[in-house]
Amino acid sequence: MKKILIAISLLFLTKLNYAQDLVKKIPANAFTVATIKGDNVFKLMFVKDFNESFLGKKLLTETSKSLDKNLTSIEDFGINLEKNMYYFNQLSDSISYNCFLIPLKDAAKFESLITDPVKKIKKEGDIRTLNMPDNGGMIIKWNNDMMYFITGSIKGSFFADSANSARYGIKEIRYQSNYDDQIADSTVVAVDSAYATTTEPNEVVDVIIAPPPPVLSNPYTPSKKAYQKKATTKKASSKKPSKRKPAKKNPPVKQIEEIKEVEITDAVKSDEYQEAEDVVMQTQTGASNDRYDEYEKERTEQDSMKKALAMVWMTAEANKIFTTSYESIESNKSYLASLDNKAIAEIWVSSLQDAYNSISPELGTYGKNGLMKGYGSLGAKLFMDDKSFRISTGLELAKEQADAYKKIMNRKLNKKFLKYIDSEKAIGFMGYSIDTKAYLEEFPKLMKQTYGSFLGKNMEEEIELGTDLFSLLLDEEAVSQVIKGDALFVINGLNTRDVTYTTYDYDDDYNRKEVTKTKKETLPDFLFMFSSEDNRLMNKLIKYGMNK
Repeated sequence: MKKILIAISLLFLTKLNYAQDLVKKIPANAFTVATIKGDNVFKLMFVKDFNESFLGKKLLTETSKSLDKNLTSIEDFGINLEKNMYYFNQLSDSISYNCFLIPLKDAAKFESLITDPVKKIKKEGDIRTLNMPDNGGMIIKWNNDMMYFITGSIKGSFFADSANSARYGIKEIRYQSNYDDQIADSTVVAVDSAYATTTEPNEVVDVIIAPPPPVLSNPYTPSKKAYQKKATTKKASSKKPSKRKPAKKNPPVKQIEEIKEVEITDAVKSDEYQEAEDVVMQTQTGASNDRYDEYEKERTEQDSMKKALAMVWMTAEANKIFTTSYESIESNKSYLASLDNKAIAEIWVSSLQDAYNSISPELGTYGKNGLMKGYGSLGAKLFMDDKSFRISTGLELAKEQADAYKKIMNRKLNKKFLKYIDSEKAIGFMGYSIDTKAYLEEFPKLMKQTYGSFLGKNMEEEIELGTDLFSLLLDEEAVSQVIKGDALFVINGLNTRDVTYTTYDYDDDYNRKEVTKTKKETLPDFLFMFSSEDNRLMNKLIKYGMNK
């Protein structure tokens, strides 16, 4: 009976301590939650050891520099290092929030770090608030026990909806489309102006053919007589017909001493045409500059309105954290199942489909399809002991995907690999094991589940045909004999070695000569192993690589 009472008391104390954790402040609709468990971290090291570590020194140096303070320990932040610290993200169709919840041990120390002579801290009882709309839009709110930091980013796609735009008086300003319209209008004016200056009735236009530039690749050059005849003919054909007059002898053509390269044009522009073109160009440039200035002004006004709206929404969220009751993330069974008391850090994402949906407005109609349908929450945990770090991940799956992956993952690492590992020499390793045959058999089904909704019902026959062809062309059994699906990669260290390479030297006459040299390079010393029952293909590939 005594043991039962002790157990109940311990359970009550545990629940009481858990209830005091800041996790109850995280809303139930949080999309992502990350946790740093200060108690577990500082069970393995002293605060002094952290301060003297590379990470601790970097943190203190950079923070001291940015705050213009002399910080010597992380305890100077006023944070309670024995409790959990949280980051969480909230998504909606209009705004995305990034939030931090930090437990405080000494609120006065914390407040001394963020005191701003320009921005005033608002006080309401034991709650203090610092609004920073000019810093991208941020709010810091704290009391004696915790600090809450929030920043928000309004989604541009929200105001692409005319109803939302009209409701808040905010619209999307796009410069490119207006600029293109302006250019199109200017082009029409330019064409009309050019037409008006070149089609006057009964206007005589003298066409002068410029002498061609000398062609170096062709030694032939037209004679002076031929050139004179060509120019005269062209000029005569462009004038009005007139009464025949007796022919006059042409004056002798002076000898051309030097022929300069002149651009050949169809006609020399008249002064009126050139003036009209200059006016058009000035009009285009002036209109573009005016339009850009107008665009910048409108964009600045709209951005200011967006920031003001974001601050209103963020203020409401911050007030809710401190003053109201609501359903917390503790009600989410998926989140609770992802927790591990031994981890020093954890991250949880509500679902991969939600992550995809969060960017769907930017993807248009493609984003509205269930590309990640069947994939649930994603969790990762970081463990640390006296000698190593370890990361563990998990992914929730729908029954169809779970059954497929259960078959694919039904293989263990080959124990024969262990004979070739020197545990004293190895500094790291990575291994994986899947059933290759099962993977190739399940792959078409997984692709159909994933991309079927993405491509739409109209492509169902094509998708099924493609998966059938994939299964037909591949011999799953034969492939699984060559690559069974388990492998191990071991890094034994980094070694400096002499490497031979070929380069070229040049003599005084710039003649190239091939030279073989050596240089020192730091290369990894690694070992890669995988299981295979039919190694003929691999032997051929290795032999081919050695010969080449």
